[in-house]
Amino acid sequence: MRTVIITALILTSLAACNKADVAQTNAKQNGTKEQYFCPMHPQVRSDKPGVCSICQMDLVLPGHEHEMDAAHDSSAALLLNLDSRKQVLADVRTVEVRKERLDARIRASGTLVPSESAQRVISARVSGRVERLFVRQTGDRVKIGQALFELYSPALIQAQNDYLLALKSVAQAVVQDAQAQGLPNTHNASSPENLKKFSAKARERLLLLGMTEAQINAINTSGEAMTRLTVYSPFSGTVVQKNVIEGATVQEGASLFDLTDFSTVWNIADIYEQDAQAIRVGDRVTMTIAGYSGETFAGRIGFIYPTVNAETRTIKARIEVPNPRGILRPGMFTETEFSPNSAQALTVPEESVLISGTHAIVWVKEGTENGKGIFRAQAVRIGTRTSGKYAILAGLREGEEVAASGGFLLDSERQLRGGSIAEVGATPVEVPQSLVSQLNTLFSEYEALSEALVRSSHDATSEGAAKFVSLVQKIGMTSLGTSNNEAWKGFQASLVGEAKSVQAASTLAAQRKAYQRLSDALYKTLSAFKGTKKIYRAYCPMAFGDRGAYWLTSDRTIRNPYFGEEMLQCGEIRD
Repeated sequence: MRTVIITALILTSLAACNKADVAQTNAKQNGTKEQYFCPMHPQVRSDKPGVCSICQMDLVLPGHEHEMDAAHDSSAALLLNLDSRKQVLADVRTVEVRKERLDARIRASGTLVPSESAQRVISARVSGRVERLFVRQTGDRVKIGQALFELYSPALIQAQNDYLLALKSVAQAVVQDAQAQGLPNTHNASSPENLKKFSAKARERLLLLGMTEAQINAINTSGEAMTRLTVYSPFSGTVVQKNVIEGATVQEGASLFDLTDFSTVWNIADIYEQDAQAIRVGDRVTMTIAGYSGETFAGRIGFIYPTVNAETRTIKARIEVPNPRGILRPGMFTETEFSPNSAQALTVPEESVLISGTHAIVWVKEGTENGKGIFRAQAVRIGTRTSGKYAILAGLREGEEVAASGGFLLDSERQLRGGSIAEVGATPVEVPQSLVSQLNTLFSEYEALSEALVRSSHDATSEGAAKFVSLVQKIGMTSLGTSNNEAWKGFQASLVGEAKSVQAASTLAAQRKAYQRLSDALYKTLSAFKGTKKIYRAYCPMAFGDRGAYWLTSDRTIRNPYFGEEMLQCGEIRD
């Protein structure tokens, strides 16, 4: 491999030198002195080294226009070399591939709802009229054993009288039995044993009709039925619905009060389907609520729903959250954080990975030759993305150096030099015409956003970004299969995030910085799917303090969104 690299570099150097030599020979033959010029503005020339007065780029001799060199054969097209200065200009920073335990935190939005197991209904156990109401309004807290209302019920009075009559019959039978001689007749319906059974059933009936043991004992003592019965709450909670008023007649089975115990609430969190496999019932989670800044609340996953929302592609998880202070109220929105157990894995920064179709590419630093860093495009298989890092499942080894930033510029140069996506194992996905139309419409909205920046209109740029976000969120690719749809989800999240950054930016300069990231994300997206209309990548070398930046356009006309009218035609078509 090293021999191939060195050979490629020699061939490239010879080609560049030959080109320079030809230019110098021509200059001598014409009797003119060779002049330095600006590759971006050829009209700027000088007889000595310097910088362009327009864009501040270094002036170069004819034949030395290219700042990056690449071999011309197919095997070396995936190799690029840069000296240290060019690495700084391209913002290429390298990191070492490491094996570490990913901080596999999953964040999800949720909503608090009442616990279904803590909801109760107090209904009328017997028909009657509500004479007095002790709990008068929704929101009242009720404790177990607390008086709710006073009821007049002829049916309940009759039941009490039946019970008292049974008790009196039992007492008389016991006396008569004591006076009689011999064994009692067990077949006699009026025997003490049978009468006791009857009275027990009459007592049980009173309990079922809502009387308490104390109330039954009271009529035992007095020997008289209660004409008005106080009904007590069988459990504690907060009145969330009151369906009765004082003086109303109620029928047996009518719902009078709905109570809910808010000492425990449920947090229903929406988890993306690709994250659902990492969580388990019983896992502990934490959550925050906007209304209680700085506070965190703990809970435990009680249930993971078995279905997926077809529109949002999320799965609901039910989290049981203690609420001893009663400050967690149903309807509140939550930000929930899951911390599943994670294994060690090779990791690289998220910026290192260039996703194309169903494949991903990183730039690996092969070494240094003649003071230049040599970079190789490498296809990798990625796993979980969390905390700004990707887990690498295949394609890299621990200890290798990869480009942590500037990888997008390297990949752009690779394509300019003839390297193809297929050479690094990435294959664009074919999509139906209906989806192609949606992607083309999305690009048209992007161009409208670009024009707003050309006009240097902050408000129009924010409005255009908002429309872009709305369009992206409407595009779904479930028809492409699970793996391709997951790839689209990654692109979609990136596009939405960058477009929202453009929308939220408070200054035009901040909008343009976010727009650069949006342009990069959109290029990756459109490159991953076949069939979209032809687009060109334009490059401005002066953007962001001469660091340079790309944007996309549907024709070859240069309209610079980074400078607008100030330098409208500064730039070139690179691809």
